[in-house]
Amino acid sequence: MILKPIVKFSYYIIESFFLSKISLRLIGHQAKRRQFFLFSFLFGLATFLLREVLFPLWEIPVGIHTIILFIINIALLKLFFRLNFYMVIICDLFHFSFAIILDTINMWFFALMGIDAPQILASFLFSTLFCLINIIYYAVILYILKKT
Repeated sequence: MILKPIVKFSYYIIESFFLSKISLRLIGHQAKRRQFFLFSFLFGLATFLLREVLFPLWEIPVGIHTIILFIINIALLKLFFRLNFYMVIICDLFHFSFAIILDTINMWFFALMGIDAPQILASFLFSTLFCLINIIYYAVILYILKKT
């Protein structure tokens, strides 16, 4: 099914956009639009390739891909936004903390409906719904940050 990789790829780019926008806003950095979109695309692409292509192909242990993405995000943040190292680390921690917290909330929401993680991963419908709910969470947080 060709639709599944397209949806996943799109989701990772959108997720990268929102999480990066949120984390950069929290450290007070205003990025140029073009620069920011290119960063979001590249990190989304890296996430897609690692999680959807390399992870299943090489059977990378769970958690290792997160560490690799953490390092890639640090490198891209430093390259694109020229932040000092400490700000890059803080921004990266915000990025991954929000992802982990919101994924956990979303998993809890699905668990209330009797749907567990393996079911979400196995079902295109559930995984797409999971992604859409995450995007809504990110949009709400970004909206709140813009209003404050």
